[in-house]
Amino acid sequence: MIDGAQVTVYEYSFVKDIEGQKRKYESKTAYVVTTDTLYEIAVVGDKADINGVVDSIEL
Repeated sequence: MIDGAQVTVYEYSFVKDIEGQKRKYESKTAYVVTTDTLYEIAVVGDKADINGVVDSIEL
């Protein structure tokens, strides 16, 4: 909870194989909901820290 806001984080990870080349894809999406506002924060890549992003929000 951030100042009474509800925070939900979804994490996605999958591997694509295209003509023998495997690539890993990762993304994370955080939804921060207050009584009158909805924030959707998307982070793409395996090096990003969604928790650090969410913790930096000031409501």
